[in-house]
Amino acid sequence: MNARLAQLATIAPFARSASAEILEARAGHARLRFDFFHELVDDNNGLLKPAALLGIGKATSAASILSLLGDRAGGASFTLASATARYSRPPRGALIAEADLYGFQGATLQHLDKAGSSTIRARVTIEDDSERPVAEIVLEWQIHLSSTKVRAAA
Repeated sequence: MNARLAQLATIAPFARSASAEILEARAGHARLRFDFFHELVDDNNGLLKPAALLGIGKATSAASILSLLGDRAGGASFTLASATARYSRPPRGALIAEADLYGFQGATLQHLDKAGSSTIRARVTIEDDSERPVAEIVLEWQIHLSSTKVRAAA
């Protein structure tokens, strides 16, 4: 898991700065735990700051994508194309974020291998220690394989 966490930190540096712990990552699904610290929340309303929400969403969705790509991930670049968030309530304690890829079909990996790029979408739900919903964020990633990986797959 340490190698996976290091790879994740290159895509989503927030994972390292927020002491992310990968609880699970398999077949396009990931669960991460983030320590709670005061800088994550807005002093005015107690909700997660937008930058923290985006950081958690990026880290968790990237972990789910890495779990799906396997060996392809080493030659891939990740670009976040869009993100949409919805808040539920202020968090209490550590955060557990869970990501699942959606709109995904096996054809996406085939397309990635053949064309060298593809769009992958993830939905991330965030709960606090007491399993209360805190927020949800939907992210769209553009994944690009290096040209050598694409030539080898063709």
